[in-house]
Amino acid sequence: QEESGSWFGIGRPAVRVEPYWEGGQWWTAAPVDFRGLEKRAGAGWDPLDGVDYLVQQAKDQGAFPEMPPPPKWQQADSCPIS
Repeated sequence: QEESGSWFGIGRPAVRVEPYWEGGQWWTAAPVDFRGLEKRAGAGWDPLDGVDYLVQQAKDQGAFPEMPPPPKWQQADSCPIS
């Protein structure tokens, strides 16, 4: 499984998953190759549903890497620079 500091792969073939911090919690995004999806149109399944399934399955099985809060994040009621 190939990994980087800013993304990790899940499934086979691996789907690139990019975590990002927003609203005090981690979220995930998976880049999409829309041209590649257009070429597979009409295949009888939606590959985006497959990515959602892989992400949920990895979460359910505890296969996500540990993602602690970012070092400079602290929980507060307001933005310190506003």
